[in-house]
Amino acid sequence: LPEVYELAYTTNDGRALDPYTTEGFGGEFMENIYDAATGRGVLKFAGAITTIPEQAFAICENLTWIDLPEGITTIGASAFTGCTALEELTIPSTLTSLGNEAFKNCSLLTSINIPKNVTVIDNETFKGCSGLASITIPDGVTAIKSLAFEDCSNLTSVVIPDSVISIGYS
Repeated sequence: LPEVYELAYTTNDGRALDPYTTEGFGGEFMENIYDAATGRGVLKFAGAITTIPEQAFAICENLTWIDLPEGITTIGASAFTGCTALEELTIPSTLTSLGNEAFKNCSLLTSINIPKNVTVIDNETFKGCSGLASITIPDGVTAIKSLAFEDCSNLTSVVIPDSVISIGYS
């Protein structure tokens, strides 16, 4: 039997997380177990989860926290766009790719850990993340694309390593 992989999460309104899609994660979706009393839930998959697909959690306005397990290499375009209640997430060290607009308008997200295996911060990745105050970009990132941090109105500190050779506009 295949192993079971889990995405743990919390919500702020007593309702289970309702992903835009459960296809494309790598593992086969099994079930969404949720406890309304605690606001905690778990999305269970049979087999390894390697990707958070495009728009998987887009506009999940009740999502406050999610734990992405080790083994995930890709967060697709707009995967968490519009998750306006998202305050915290755990990003695995295995991540290598962040898609366009991955966290766009996640206005309550206050910090983000970008793993050292990521080489490009794509277009509009953190656009509208007004809760971000500081960010340290790891060695190995070679490009920060256009609008990556646009409308991050509280961003006062960005540490950019020597490995970055290209920075887009805005």
